[in-house]
Order: sequence, then structure tokens, then C-alpha cells
Amino acid sequence: MSVIHALSEMHREAVEQIRAGDHNAFLVGFLTTSTMLELASLTSADLRLDEYVTAAAETITQYAPIDRVRLRLEPDDLPPIVASVGIRTAADRLDDTDADDLPFSARFEAEGVGSVVVSTVDLAAPLQEGGFLAIAAEHIGKGLQQVMEAERRRRRAAVADTLALIASLNEQWGQPELEALAGALAMLPGAHAAHIGVGANRLAGVLDATVGLLVGELVERSFTIDERVQADVVIAYRDDPTGEHTNVLDEILATLAANLSRIEQNIRLTSEAETDQLTGVANRRRVGKSLAAARAMADRRNEPFAVLLFDLDHFKSVNDRLGHAVGDQVLMEFAVLLQANVRPFDTVARWGGEEFMLLCPDCGVSGAVAISQRVLDQCPGSFDEILPPEMCQTTSVGIAVYPEHGRTPESVIHAADEALYRAKREGRDRWAAAGVPSTV
Repeated sequence: MSVIHALSEMHREAVEQIRAGDHNAFLVGFLTTSTMLELASLTSADLRLDEYVTAAAETITQYAPIDRVRLRLEPDDLPPIVASVGIRTAADRLDDTDADDLPFSARFEAEGVGSVVVSTVDLAAPLQEGGFLAIAAEHIGKGLQQVMEAERRRRRAAVADTLALIASLNEQWGQPELEALAGALAMLPGAHAAHIGVGANRLAGVLDATVGLLVGELVERSFTIDERVQADVVIAYRDDPTGEHTNVLDEILATLAANLSRIEQNIRLTSEAETDQLTGVANRRRVGKSLAAARAMADRRNEPFAVLLFDLDHFKSVNDRLGHAVGDQVLMEFAVLLQANVRPFDTVARWGGEEFMLLCPDCGVSGAVAISQRVLDQCPGSFDEILPPEMCQTTSVGIAVYPEHGRTPESVIHAADEALYRAKREGRDRWAAAGVPSTV
């Protein structure tokens, strides 16, 4: 049996004996010493203040025969923090955190640092007599000085850290970055909690994150960027924020607004550069990125992806007989038809002229054939309001699947292109798939 295991067994047995009412002074001393050693070790972990109070409360319940404890720290220049273990109360509210209201309580005043209050619902008689709570409060209070110094350093650096975090945001920012930003805002001078919510067209809704409890003096801010992004921020202060506090907050939010505006502009420019201006679907530039992503996902998940190439049959006659304006309407309507027959994460692209591509992740030959057949069936009726009755617009489809028909995206496209030309040679208005016999 290892020394650590032996000590753990001794500790467990000591806890059980104290619970059974054993007043042995050695047992009380052993448990008290174990608890204090663990509390002392917390100060070397470079914990945040809120993490320290939680860890200290959990340590008391883990190393002493105490199931329910509440710990309140009252730093001199920071908002109070309360942690409870096993007590289901409103104790987490800043305006209802009086730890002295429990049956057993001890307070320690750490000069120049703040106060510590440890309280519990039940306390074994030996621990009462040994002054356990008072000893625990003193140890936590002495550790508070070290934790507070680290906390003050963090808060002094909070403005710079927040600005650095904002500067690091890019076009891929999402929930993790928003949560980090809320955490940084909650560390601003005088603040103890923060909420931020951002809604944008590209997010398809609102992302939000909250750190801490939004009680006390609340300062609310909001801003809108080009009617595309709406942001709402709430900062909670323990006391009325000073002018300096609100000035710092407003400068930070102005920087955030400017950076989000830059990001949205970049997204818009990128989207425009990767979008076919006539039909609104992807162009070849975006297809290249989508193919690379589809291949990476297919290799990682060991699943296929399908490439479908569509060519509008005899499309030149539409332009020749009815003009390019009508031809453009046909192209736009065909793009709508393709989008209506695929999943949201599939890519619809104009490949060139009257040729379109579908890129379908996690899709094999059978799935691609099903999509092709739906499009073939719906295609002629999709142009009734555009073309005269004597003109029936159809399409031909070529299908290839990665990695079955090619080990690179380029080779899969080549295989789909060959299948497309086979479909057109065999009469058009049909699909053909690489490696699959003719449908005629």
C-alpha cells in the first residue's frame, strides 16, 4: 500500500469517526491539519478570485466531515464573492449573501486585504470545540492576500487584454470568442460580471455569453453596424461606476464596433468575390474552397462526397431565339431549382456559361442519382413562365464520387465531366455516372 493511499484511508476513517461522535483530539487535529494544508496549496495554483473561493469551499467539504458550507470573501477593493456547497439558497445573489445567517459561522479580518466568512449548517461537536471554522477562515484569509495580488494584476491588465482580444477577432469568430470577450469585460476595473449578445445575418440568430451574476449597478450599451450587426452589452458593477470606468468601457466598445465593422466588410467583400453575380450562387473561386473542405472532411470521417455537373440542353437556342435577357432568367431559375433540391450545407455553383455544379458532402452515387432525377423531373416545368410552350428546357447531368472515381477533387471533376458528356451523347435530358452503365 502506498503512503498516499494509506493517508487517504486514515483520512476517510478519521472523518467517519468524527461523524460517529468520537471526540479524540488526535482525529480533530489530523482532519484540521489536512484541511489547512489543502487550503494553503490553493494559493500556489494562480487561481482567479472566483475560482479561489469555490475551490476553498469545496476543499472544506472534501477534507472535513462537513457537507454544507458557504464561503464569502469580502475584498477591500473588489466586489464580494460567495460560494456554496450543498446549500440551495439565494446565496449567489450579491444582495443576499450574508454568510452569518447560518447556525455556525466564523469571520476573519485580514488587515489591508478584506474579510472572510465561513459558515455551515451542521458542525460536529469536536470541530466546534476545536475552533475548526475560525482556523479555516484564518487560513483562507491569509491566502486571500496572495490571490488578491494576482487578481489586481489581472484587473490592471484587463483593459489591454480586452483590447488585444478584440483585435484578434477575425471572420471566423463565434461562441468561444464571445465567451472570452465576456470574461474579459467582467474583469474591467470596478466590474464583476458582464453579458454580451451579438446578432448578425451570417449568424442566423443571436450569440450571447454571460460571466458572473448581473446584479448591482448595471451599465447597458448597444450599437448597430450597417443594419447587419446588433450588439448589446451589460456590465455589472458593485458600486456606482465612476466616470473613468464608463469612459474605459465606451472606448473598448468603440474599438469592438470598429473591428466588427471591418470583419463584416471583409465578409461582404469575400462573399461578393465568391458569388456569381447573375444567379447568386457560388462561383468557381468558392468551389475551390468547398472542395478542399469536403475532401478534408471525407478523409477524416471516411465518407464520400459527390460532384454533379449540370448542363442546360440546347441553351444556345434560347439566347438565339429569345435574347440574352430571357437566357439570363433561365439561368437564374435553374439556380433556384438546384438550391431547392439540396441540403443547406451542399454547395450550388455556376461552373461556367450554362453549366452548374453541385458539391454534396457525405453523399454517394445513389444519393447523387436521386438528386439528379428530381432535378430532371422538375426542370421542364420550372420555366413555364419564362419560355414559350413550344420550348422545353431540359438538362443533362454527370456524376462522380470521391474517392471512388478519383483521389483528388480535380480527378473527380474530370470524371463527372466525362459522365456529363456521355449523358449528352446518349440523348440529353438524363444523368450518367462514372463507373455506372448507361441509363438508356
